[in-house]
Amino acid sequence: MAKYILYFLITIQALAVSLDLPDYIRAETKFIPENTMEEGYRHKLHTIQEYGEVEKRKYDALRYDYELDLTQALSSELDDDTSVKKYFSGSNNITIRLLENTNEIEFDAAMSTITDVSIAGESLGFTHSKEENLLTVMLNNVSLGDELAIKIEFEGTGDDFENYRNNRGMHIYHKGEFFNQDISDVNMYTEHNIAYSMSEPELARYWMPCNDRPYDKAISSMSITVPNGYKVASNGRLTDVYVLDDTKTLFVWDNEDPIATYLMNFAASVYSEYHQEAITESDTIPMVHYFWEEDRDGEILKLEASMDTHPKMMQILTDNYGPYPFVKYGTATVYPFPYGGMEHQTMVTQHRFWIQDLGDAGFVHEMGHHWFGDLITCATWADIWFQEGGATLTEAIYFGDLYGYNNYVSAMRNKINYYFRKNSNNSSGPIYAVPINKFFGDDSYLIYDKAAIVFHLLKQNVGDDQFFAILQQIFEEWKYKSITTAEFEQEWIDRVENPIVDIETFFEQWVYGAGHPEYEMDAELLNIENDEYQFRIDLTQVQRYHSQNSQVSDLFITPIRIITTNENRTDTTEILLNDKIEQSFNLTLDYIPTDIYLDELTTLHQLNETTATSAETDNQLTEIELYPNPISSGNANLFVPLKNTMNNLSIKLIDTQGRTLQNIFDGINDGKSINYKINADKLTTGIYFVVINLNGKRKMRKLIVN
Repeated sequence: MAKYILYFLITIQALAVSLDLPDYIRAETKFIPENTMEEGYRHKLHTIQEYGEVEKRKYDALRYDYELDLTQALSSELDDDTSVKKYFSGSNNITIRLLENTNEIEFDAAMSTITDVSIAGESLGFTHSKEENLLTVMLNNVSLGDELAIKIEFEGTGDDFENYRNNRGMHIYHKGEFFNQDISDVNMYTEHNIAYSMSEPELARYWMPCNDRPYDKAISSMSITVPNGYKVASNGRLTDVYVLDDTKTLFVWDNEDPIATYLMNFAASVYSEYHQEAITESDTIPMVHYFWEEDRDGEILKLEASMDTHPKMMQILTDNYGPYPFVKYGTATVYPFPYGGMEHQTMVTQHRFWIQDLGDAGFVHEMGHHWFGDLITCATWADIWFQEGGATLTEAIYFGDLYGYNNYVSAMRNKINYYFRKNSNNSSGPIYAVPINKFFGDDSYLIYDKAAIVFHLLKQNVGDDQFFAILQQIFEEWKYKSITTAEFEQEWIDRVENPIVDIETFFEQWVYGAGHPEYEMDAELLNIENDEYQFRIDLTQVQRYHSQNSQVSDLFITPIRIITTNENRTDTTEILLNDKIEQSFNLTLDYIPTDIYLDELTTLHQLNETTATSAETDNQLTEIELYPNPISSGNANLFVPLKNTMNNLSIKLIDTQGRTLQNIFDGINDGKSINYKINADKLTTGIYFVVINLNGKRKMRKLIVN
């Protein structure tokens, strides 16, 4: 009997926006400044809260009314002393409700000086520990349930580290300041004085005293004074602009929807504005974008062209997630910025290099956060996986809805491929409770890429219709609140009907558990009758033998699909349930396949070889990359990884009539991987094929020109 060894194949059809951009421009690029991880940084530094635990303080923050004066900093010049050019002052009037009888409460405060704490003009006793970044306020004659308006006045100096990526919370930079980032070989300087805040995960304390924990959401206002000629962007609605005198202007922003402190923000500079409207099924949503005028339509930076997709983007997201839940959507473009983008509620902060009109992955990621993260927010940092994973899934949903389902598939395969590059030995931890000092660093692929894959698997597990319906119900039920993973899971348990795998098992193995299943697989030809070939597919989960990670389950109960191919066709089975460590499935075909493998989109998995094989050529050909695809102009990148010492290789571009348009390569290759650019400028709109023949094995990749 013929035996066929089965291989794990991943076709990489990556979106250009995911692969072409430098790391510091991608949506996934965030990190915690190194100097924030000093010993004095108090709240949940290197460990994370236990399942479901929310460590609450003695009060509930109801409202923040924040006042800030930036006139000195923004009127200064680059050569001025740091104490002058980075100086800020202001107050935060915090309305709280006491949750217990107490004579003292704590706020997070890491600015230089607290000058006064008062209620209704009467000063209170306080201590300010700069080592722990804590402000302790003494209370008199108060009791459970009382509402108090506590005014905290402060002064501070923004960080001025040589590596601006270490700056915390309050970012202040000056015209002419050079930063060692480049775009298209052009080094960039700061065009105008600029100040902005950046607070995720717990850096709001560096520019405002507050309860700097994501479970405690409050409404807010910001009143920020800047030099005349400057503008301020912030959360919510701009309600007032006052010219105070010949030198100062006050901007007042009101935000009536509850917000976590890490989502509060401002950006102040010599800004221009670009206004749009997104007309959805239920609403007309105003959009406003703040940027430097030099970047409106420059040779490289093109704000208007970059933003033109935003109204359609909002339409697609509201179709999937329900009505947009806030009063406006906006962006503030800043430079320098040690991140790609940040989902500040109603006013996204984005890197200046994003506005190159290169693609929408970063933009839609941050817009998606307005449901995953802003509307419902992680109650603890252990729960961040669902908002970063949800926003990352949003990228795939958007491209799939905009360009067709194959683009959804391409986006998800790209995330699967990245996950395996980071975790090829199945040694990673769960997506739940990634340590706070790692989830934007070494383990970011868990809360972004793997968490997005887990959402995809959940969508498959319950069906698309149920998935989006239940998501919308959860968004409505929990709007403007914070939620734990346990509460999020319970919502699915209560609402889902007839999942393939029960929700408790799904969460236990994919959210609270680590890793993925690893398979050994054989196909045995059992019988040939009337031109039909009957196979038995033997599957064995072997991760317990290959992983030293005790958090990886011996058995993943999971749907699978078996894919069979030859040179002329590809067939996929219906969903099968793999619920045993060793399990067999019968398969009847009308041909003998050259490849049999598992669909990586049905379950995240690896397939381990069990015997020697000559299929190296096949494996190389499955790793071909062709991106961007579709393409309108410029170059498509073709990458063919090669491992053999010598290869007979030919590559050509043909049209749908089989006519050869370009002979890319034809001859002997010495085993070096091929990188080739296919120029689309002279190709008319339509479908083309890149044909690769390696040692007699032939693969084709479709290239769409639009």
